[in-house]
Amino acid sequence: MADPHVEHPADLDRESWLRIELAMVQDEVAVMVDAGSYQAAMAGRRIALQLRSELDEIHKDRPDIFDPVSADHVIQEVLRLPDWVFRHPDVIARVHACQ
Repeated sequence: MADPHVEHPADLDRESWLRIELAMVQDEVAVMVDAGSYQAAMAGRRIALQLRSELDEIHKDRPDIFDPVSADHVIQEVLRLPDWVFRHPDVIARVHACQ
C-alpha cells in the first residue's frame, strides 16, 4: 500500500523532483561501485551531472536566498509581502500572541 504522506512524482514541482532524483542516482552509483559495475557507475555519474546542471539552471535566475543579518532586515523583507498575507488568520493570531 502506498504511503499517503508521499506525494506522487507528477505532483511535485520540477526542482523537488530533480532533487529527489539526484539523491537516488547518487545512492545507486554508490551501489554500482560497491558491486564493481564501473561502467554503469560512470553512466550514473553522467546522469547525476545532468540533473545537477538542470538544478543549477533553475537557480540561475533566482534572487539570492534570504539570509537575514538583523531583525531590521527581517522586518524589511516582511514589509515587502502583499497586504493579503497580513489578513490571514494565522498571521493575525501570531501578532496578537506577541502583544
